[in-house]
Amino acid sequence: MVMYMGVVLFAPSLALNAVIPSFPIWLSLIIVGGCASVYTSIGGLKAVVWTDVFQVIMMFAGLLAMIIQGSIIVGGFGNVVQTVSNHQRMEFFNFKFEPFTRHTTFNIFFGQGIYWLGAYGCQQTTVQRYCAMKTLREATIALLITGPIVFTNVVLAALAGMAIFANYADCDPLTLGLIKRPDQIAPYFVSEHFAPISGLMGLFIACLFSGALSTLSSAINSIVAVTYEDFLKDYSYFKNMTEEGQGHVSKVIGLIFGVIIIIMGFLSGKLGGVLPASLALNGSVSGPLLGVFVLGILIPFTNKKGALAGMAVGHFITLYISVGSLIIAKRNPTLPFRVDGCSDDIWTNINRTEALIRQKAFSTPPPDVGWALKIHTISYTLYPLIGLLVTLFVACTVSLLTGPTVLTKDLEKYINPWVVYAYRKYMKTDYPALPTPSTIEMDQESSRALTLSLSNDLQISSSIMNLHQEVRDKSGKIPVQQSTTDSTYDKSITHEQ
Repeated sequence: MVMYMGVVLFAPSLALNAVIPSFPIWLSLIIVGGCASVYTSIGGLKAVVWTDVFQVIMMFAGLLAMIIQGSIIVGGFGNVVQTVSNHQRMEFFNFKFEPFTRHTTFNIFFGQGIYWLGAYGCQQTTVQRYCAMKTLREATIALLITGPIVFTNVVLAALAGMAIFANYADCDPLTLGLIKRPDQIAPYFVSEHFAPISGLMGLFIACLFSGALSTLSSAINSIVAVTYEDFLKDYSYFKNMTEEGQGHVSKVIGLIFGVIIIIMGFLSGKLGGVLPASLALNGSVSGPLLGVFVLGILIPFTNKKGALAGMAVGHFITLYISVGSLIIAKRNPTLPFRVDGCSDDIWTNINRTEALIRQKAFSTPPPDVGWALKIHTISYTLYPLIGLLVTLFVACTVSLLTGPTVLTKDLEKYINPWVVYAYRKYMKTDYPALPTPSTIEMDQESSRALTLSLSNDLQISSSIMNLHQEVRDKSGKIPVQQSTTDSTYDKSITHEQ
């Protein structure tokens, strides 16, 4: 999570530097990271949620501005779609099973499907918001509302990318050397076409930093909660603290993690493309995390040792693949970029020979790596799926070797009802209630107490019978017990008796 936050922090800083070259990246990292750390530490989850609302509005506004302005320049959104289609940039389906190809239908559907399932079902940043709801129904409604909003955000981002490409389809700034990284294409478009229009440049910058601040604040708040609850709360020093003191400790923890994230932001500049790096780092940990939840809900025979081993191996494998891919930095083949539509004014300041060399280099497939490094060229979209499968396989194997968990009545409530039904049907068991050591001990204590009580009752009854016999022998009358309101014996018994 901390590594991923570094990438999230670096992305808008890089974009701002492309729009305003005089504003250094390092200063932007410190300002944005510091702001997110301070208002998250002071305001807590409530501040995070309300700032997220405003930031989402700003993100939508910025994306819509890029789509509208980009479409106006090329003569309408229809021309945008036509240009993208003519240059073969619009591909909806590719059903080839090629794990080493960056994007296919299978890779995106299964790989990123696992990623989003883990993100919205297991990660602390979302689960803590479900827990903040008053009822389960409200949490369910919030999740159902989130789906269309996230879908809209992704669609708007894709449409903005189409509009930007349509403007540079025949005169690519990366090939010309006007930008150094593919991540700078959107800021370059904004600086060229938004600057003459008052307010649009500021809207774009607000859009960039709103997305970063929203993600950073949610992550810092969740990391602080996990750190305090899981690592510090059980220590007597923190347990005996007042509620105000615990709040101060949480704020300090938030500031510490803010500093760490800023440091990771400086290191993120070495990771290549921002989007692949962020998805690779976040996806490599979401798969094993989802795997542990799947074990607990759907696979009842797994045990604690298996879950821990599966999660550890899953994290190791996916991080080994993802970090290795970032280190070897193998360039992915791209579709051809064109520069034959550039105006003469552009060529006056550009070396045509160097531009043509770059154009050829981009379209030339990179050399194959050795078999030992081939695993690092797997599509980053498959990291969550790999982590999930490795975690499940290792956990089930270790659980079977170390003694599987026996499903009992007490454990049924934690397992999916359909799994319980299948287990009962095919295992042909009615789950006999086996006495546990604590139950046996409790039954023994109850038996002793009952025996002692009966013994005392018999002694009391014997004493009463003896007293009655003495009274009868002396007076010849049987003493009669009065009603509950008068517990004295019959008045025929004399004072001497």
